[in-house]
Amino acid sequence: EFRINFGQDQAGQNWYVVNDGVMGGMSKSQLTITENSAILKGKVSLENNGGFASFRSPFQVFDLSKYKSVEIKYRSSGHDIALVFALYKKWFEPKYKINLHETRGEWKTVNVDLSSAKEYRIARITGAYLKQDQLSQIIRLGFITNSKIEGEFQFELDYLLFK
Repeated sequence: EFRINFGQDQAGQNWYVVNDGVMGGMSKSQLTITENSAILKGKVSLENNGGFASFRSPFQVFDLSKYKSVEIKYRSSGHDIALVFALYKKWFEPKYKINLHETRGEWKTVNVDLSSAKEYRIARITGAYLKQDQLSQIIRLGFITNSKIEGEFQFELDYLLFK
């Protein structure tokens, strides 16, 4: 097993926010690190072709090839959030997402097969899925709002546990 805990003195300290402002969008969010979790809170705007808020790990090697699933403990309100797997540094290269449904603020623990991560290229689904041989090539993990609707949201993450 490989566990990533969020919160003070844990993984969340190194993660950072990226909003749609990188493309001219108007969404706003902030990341707060608590003792036991990371909280991304903000407001998504669709103005100026915007529509997302996210937080991401620094680029590093995440060799997940010996794992089949990920357990995620989170709670959210306002938007679905996706766990994102990046294999490339360039923004326009494909990424893989696992959607996490909004929980109306209640804590939820889900276990999801890594093979169910869907491929997206510039926010458009391609129909492909993350393959076992790609799991050794992950260079960044992240979370992104995944509803493409305007409005406030909050996402709190306790941990990721790869099994």
